[in-house]
Amino acid sequence: MFVGVLVLLAWPVAATATDARSMALAQSPLFEDDTDIFAYPASLPRHAGQISLDVGVVAASSGAAVEGEASDPRDPLARLDALPLTAAGGASYGDRLAAALYLGRPAPQSALALRAFVFGEETVLVPRRLVEAVVAYRMSEQHSLGARLGIAYRLRRTTSEAAGDNGVVSTLTELALGHGWSSSLGRSDTSVTLELPYFRRMQRFEVVHQIQPVNLSWALAHRSIWPVARQWELGVSALLRRDSLFLELPAASRSAGGAGWDFRLEVGPRLLVSERVALALSALIARRSWEISELDSPPARSQGGGEESWTLPGLRLAFEGYLTPWMSLRMGLVGRISSQTGLDGAGQRATEASTDLRWQLGLGFEGERLRVDGVISARFLEVDETRISEQLAPAVFSRVSLAYAF
Repeated sequence: MFVGVLVLLAWPVAATATDARSMALAQSPLFEDDTDIFAYPASLPRHAGQISLDVGVVAASSGAAVEGEASDPRDPLARLDALPLTAAGGASYGDRLAAALYLGRPAPQSALALRAFVFGEETVLVPRRLVEAVVAYRMSEQHSLGARLGIAYRLRRTTSEAAGDNGVVSTLTELALGHGWSSSLGRSDTSVTLELPYFRRMQRFEVVHQIQPVNLSWALAHRSIWPVARQWELGVSALLRRDSLFLELPAASRSAGGAGWDFRLEVGPRLLVSERVALALSALIARRSWEISELDSPPARSQGGGEESWTLPGLRLAFEGYLTPWMSLRMGLVGRISSQTGLDGAGQRATEASTDLRWQLGLGFEGERLRVDGVISARFLEVDETRISEQLAPAVFSRVSLAYAF
């Protein structure tokens, strides 16, 4: 036993992996990961030089999902296992100038996903991610710049093209620009993301629903980690996002207008117990809202005109340590006390409070160049005024990631 503890404290903790590692750590922003390049493209030079593959299965993301209802794609708790059944992969290469290309990577949060949540999936079709390309340039030892381009597309025809091309076409173009800074004083990454959606639904040879690319959404994200004492670091993560809810109904000569807002702030310490054991605890404050301000009739979703949800407080705990020189254990827990207020078209308000708890468990196996990571458990517990519900991911490994460094 004593020898095992000495081995545990002597092996370095891995700094990078793929989606499964991030999920097992409850997506804690205090653990840096190579999946950071999608939120912060300027971090690519720190993670380039690998080929990766992710395979996963669907896992229920909330008590609402258990009951068959859609969950808000911006919900930080729901996104823990919002990645659907996919097989996505890609490669990154470079040092001072780095580039990465990924195919099939899912995107749980997008401008069209929120519209589908508000207006219903029978109205708006969420596109599938096709490709993401990231480039970054390290200007000096301290500063780097990066850019990411993401393209999503989906087509569903109900008749042939010759018969009028009835059906749905949905596209999304994302452009993210980022800056990274690193020195002995700390590390920080900042990015600005623009999303340009396009959507058109034709029925009986008429355009019934439509979105033009000029109705863009934007997001501003920041993450920084600061050494404050021996073995202690302080992490700060923030997000501000605005989604347009504009939707045209040309066949009915109507349109809907509105916006959705998402704000998150997370702060907490990370303790480096040793070179191979790390523990992080952070407090989370979040506010999500959407409101329809211009519509001849309320949206189909519960005939409501808006929703507002507060997370105050929320806590996230993440642990990573090596059991042997080649096997690591990861655990993540995130919980919150939240209050949600709904507003219908008549101005009536209803408020509901709930307590949510989710924990993840994962394993990692690492050789000289090959890494394999898996999420082996994902549980959700919801307690509100009327029920207590629990959901377990429907597979031993809900997501497996493989990465080969070269």
